[in-house]
Amino acid sequence: MIGHTPAVQGLRWLAVLLLSLLWATVGSAAALAERDDFSHSALAAKTGGGAVDDLVTVRSYTDATGKAGISGSGSLRADSWVTLPGEVPSRAGHLQIEKLLEIQPGRGSHFLEFQTPRSNLRVPNNGTHTSGGALQFLLNNPTPIDPSTFRRPPGRPAGS
Repeated sequence: MIGHTPAVQGLRWLAVLLLSLLWATVGSAAALAERDDFSHSALAAKTGGGAVDDLVTVRSYTDATGKAGISGSGSLRADSWVTLPGEVPSRAGHLQIEKLLEIQPGRGSHFLEFQTPRSNLRVPNNGTHTSGGALQFLLNNPTPIDPSTFRRPPGRPAGS
């Protein structure tokens, strides 16, 4: 039987391997494209659409140490996590914020709201939303901020 010779079986194995690699590559590219499309459509839906360089208001949360570092440098680093202000309930305290955004304890105690170009936002590797359902992004570039605009969520005493 010609179909069972070692050469033919080797070619079959090679064909299966190549098809598997092609499938994995196309599947991965499609998944990335879907995630990218979703992130832009989700952002557009939450912010009223607009061009890539339109300004979007975002919010970054931190603790007292982070606030001091950011205030001293006058900017947020690239790869800083941000969300949209509407993703966090207006009366949420730091504990609710930390749970919703999946940030470390204490890092919901201070926040900055600022505008950045839509093109400065990217979807993190873990997806567009936290497990708490909040839309999340990473900054592509260092972003200047005004330290005097730091605020505290409701329910936090002034000195803590």
